[in-house]
Amino acid sequence: MKQDITRSIKIYLPVVRCGEVRLVIDALEALEAAYSGLYKWDLLLVAGAEHTAKAQDRIHYRSSPRENLDGEFAIPEEDGLCLARVEVIAPAYLEIVGAERTLKSLHGYLAAGRLEWDRTKKEPDEHRRLALEQRRVDLVRDQVELLRGLNYPEIQIRKVLSRYIFAPLDRLDRLGLSLYEEEKMEPEGRTALVGEG
Repeated sequence: MKQDITRSIKIYLPVVRCGEVRLVIDALEALEAAYSGLYKWDLLLVAGAEHTAKAQDRIHYRSSPRENLDGEFAIPEEDGLCLARVEVIAPAYLEIVGAERTLKSLHGYLAAGRLEWDRTKKEPDEHRRLALEQRRVDLVRDQVELLRGLNYPEIQIRKVLSRYIFAPLDRLDRLGLSLYEEEKMEPEGRTALVGEG
């Protein structure tokens, strides 16, 4: 499922002094994991719908699909996440380029704002934890309903949500990454094409 259109977004780096190498590496790894998870989530939805469509021709004794929802998905090389620009002097940011649909989802998640909590604790308090969980679920609510409508068991849906959505986004939240201010001001739905300055 190659996505033809690319997009770029800028991510703010919370630097203390200069561009600390570990911060940049951690941010890039977290962004790549989130991008990969969101892209593979889209691939999983397509595969699940195709499997269900093919299964309609076979006799079923139960309403649940017979195959496992999870699988190994590869991102086409041309849709991989690319680093377009890095600025390590305040205000520091990373500019990344990738498939439009996936970066639009990532942009929407980061634009929703951060939830602050005392980082000395391992987990946020109950109110903030529920708000964080709600924010993540809102990102994929329609797709989860689609999988439920295709009769996939809840345990399988939760497993792939954890693997492709919740775990990667948790890494982003722990780093405190957010959209670069300039990115927040762009009109909704605008697509920044590669090479656009």
